[in-house]
Amino acid sequence: MAKPSSQTAPPPPQNSTSAVSPEPKLPASQPSVPAIPSPAAESTSL
Repeated sequence: MAKPSSQTAPPPPQNSTSAVSPEPKLPASQPSVPAIPSPAAESTSL
């Protein structure tokens, strides 16, 4: 049973890393998106 436990342990860590990667990318994209609309809004106002 020790072998199955070890195999089950490795899979979870990989999933955790994958979830962390997408999270940082989403937040980073959000700031970039707002920055683009900001200048556009000013241009429209002018």
